[in-house]
Amino acid sequence: MLKARSARVAAIAALAVGGVLANATIASAYVYGDYTTSNVKIRSGPSQSYRILGSGNPGDGEYDYCYKVGQNIYGNVFWDLNENAYSGATGYSSEYYLTSGSRQFTAC
Repeated sequence: MLKARSARVAAIAALAVGGVLANATIASAYVYGDYTTSNVKIRSGPSQSYRILGSGNPGDGEYDYCYKVGQNIYGNVFWDLNENAYSGATGYSSEYYLTSGSRQFTAC
């Protein structure tokens, strides 16, 4: 996972130096993935102290829009703004529980 994060940081730095880094919006781009375990919480912010807005389960699918640094969950500090493709619940989930996380390069 650290190798994927290093690649993410290098890619973001290269884009910023090239002057092509633009702010992304929810409607502009996403990475499609899924939840890795049952009852993954979707929260209003990037830590377990934020309000639960919904949850996700394997097979629901999720649209992963961007990431923020937040609470460390088993060594992973990245939380992704995602939308459950089945229920429509939208909020932050720890990348530890998302298949799309290591492919999400857009900061919120």
